[in-house]
Amino acid sequence: MIFTGENMKIDIKKVGKIIGSIRRIRGITQKQIARETGLTINYLSLLENGKRGIALGSLDKICEIINIPPAAIFILATRRNKKFPVISRLKKIVRDNEAFHK
Repeated sequence: MIFTGENMKIDIKKVGKIIGSIRRIRGITQKQIARETGLTINYLSLLENGKRGIALGSLDKICEIINIPPAAIFILATRRNKKFPVISRLKKIVRDNEAFHK
């Protein structure tokens, strides 16, 4: 499913994949996220594989655990900028976010 706005299109399948990438970069397990959010590991796996969508409340909880703003997830999931690979953008956002919180 794709949500569209005036200047961007958000691919919901990418949202879960991005969450999984950031989670792995941070060294956080699905079990840790499940324990802190009340979501199941099975759901998190389906989400990260692009097979499930996510409610904004759940996204907010997960983003708090992986320490990245929900808006960053949506920016990464937009289809408007294909110049840079997602992983490179993820690493930059994670680095910038870590520097900001030190």
